[in-house]
Amino acid sequence: MELIKRLGDLFAIAGILICIAPLIARLSGQYYLLGFELKTLLLGGMLLLLLACLARLEILLRQGSRAG
Repeated sequence: MELIKRLGDLFAIAGILICIAPLIARLSGQYYLLGFELKTLLLGGMLLLLLACLARLEILLRQGSRAG
């Protein structure tokens, strides 16, 4: 369970950073960053945030099944 928590935290941090990078690039007037379209990078960041949420949900479900 500790591994799932660590992976969830890692996914959350990476997702936030990957979502912030396209935002800053778009505000500066760019449409591409490192050869990728900004919306592709934003979608990748959102995927990582979704994985972080699923990891957190798995932890909560495991804790609930032990309590009940």
